[in-house]
Amino acid sequence: DHLISVKREQYARTGVTDGLETPESRALLSRLLHFPSVPYCSVVLSTLHANGQWLASNLSLICGDTMHIWYPGYDIGFRTYSPGHLLFFKTIEQGTARGIRIFDFGEGVSSYKAEYGGEVYALWKGVIRGNNFSGRLERALQSLEWRLQDWSRHRRRDRHQNR
Repeated sequence: DHLISVKREQYARTGVTDGLETPESRALLSRLLHFPSVPYCSVVLSTLHANGQWLASNLSLICGDTMHIWYPGYDIGFRTYSPGHLLFFKTIEQGTARGIRIFDFGEGVSSYKAEYGGEVYALWKGVIRGNNFSGRLERALQSLEWRLQDWSRHRRRDRHQNR
């Protein structure tokens, strides 16, 4: 719950679309954490504390020898000490000791991702829709959503900064 709260604050502060806005998306993360691990897939919540103070957390999905970093977050009051990086270093150290060979930081370009070097690869997305009225309507709505995305991002960032 704390990590979700921190991520939602980060989304609002940076103007990024809040992928945890709906109760369903938050409930999914909770269910995944409580779902029994299976040999090919497990969810891991890594957390860094100092003297009882929460500094950073990261929710990841491990599939085979790959750790997919999903939701990293840290206490911005401690940002000068780089708690997110400290947690990543420990996560990578522990992961490699357990056979993890690939640490996937997800799509998008961020400075923290560049600091870890590694490969960049193309990520393709697609949608399959029926060639009927509802399929065309969905396509039109998605197109409108994409066109309004930048406007909406700037609006949220401005609203958050004016608080």
